[in-house]
Amino acid sequence: MPKTSYATALDWFVILCFAFVFASMVEYAAINFMDKMRKDITAKAKAKHSRVRLNQQYLYTSTW
Repeated sequence: MPKTSYATALDWFVILCFAFVFASMVEYAAINFMDKMRKDITAKAKAKHSRVRLNQQYLYTSTW
């Protein structure tokens, strides 16, 4: 192909392909990060709930 000083359709196609691949990688990273944060928050809430429940059981059994 001859060298030109302007962008051809093939140049734009390659640029858009790179852009879409990069955007899909960013999307994957963002969704993975949000899912990990959701799991961490859920695990912390469950751990806190179980500690509170254990403390309540201890109070009920130790006071009588």
